[in-house]
Amino acid sequence: MEYNRQHLSHHSAERCWCVDMPETHDIKLKQPKMTTKRSPISDHKIKINRHNRNDSYSSTNYVGENITLTCTVTGPPSLLITWNQTAKGSTKENPATGEISSNSTSESVVSAGCKLHHYSSKLVFELQETYDGNTYYCIVSNDTGEQSRENFTLRIIPFIKSTSQPESQSASTGVGTYFVGVLLFFASATVLIYFGIRKKHRSSRDDKHESEA
Repeated sequence: MEYNRQHLSHHSAERCWCVDMPETHDIKLKQPKMTTKRSPISDHKIKINRHNRNDSYSSTNYVGENITLTCTVTGPPSLLITWNQTAKGSTKENPATGEISSNSTSESVVSAGCKLHHYSSKLVFELQETYDGNTYYCIVSNDTGEQSRENFTLRIIPFIKSTSQPESQSASTGVGTYFVGVLLFFASATVLIYFGIRKKHRSSRDDKHESEA
């Protein structure tokens, strides 16, 4: 399984059983009663570069990120890759939501007499807040049923709200309050000066009337 942004690679340990026959090799899946040799199909450990750097089966991401999970499998012909998912805290599996690419098969290779095929499937979706803790399963099956699976869990980092806008609003509010205060000061000073002048004129007029009397 490969996760773009956090790259994950896994080759399923599909067992290819080769039965020696005159001049031919018949390829079959594991049969309990068959005494055959097992082909050296690799089963690599998962390797991942991730945000949290401490878990091979999960990743932490932001809401709104586009997620691509890629599952690759090497094995015998007629394998099918499907995707399921479970919600956080639940064991009930449902078909995964998202855009699933068609399973693709590249050219086959021969290993220890077994004809192997490479398969790949992608699950693409936009990460939503409700997906926190969802686990996604890549399931490999053939005509007899499920053969192997791998899982990957997504966790969410909530967006941190920017504080720059409230600060700018606070600054603009402070500037507005300052100018209002200045205007009120000048208005009050003007009123005081006006009444002071009127009082002075009235006092002068009264003094003049008294002197004439």
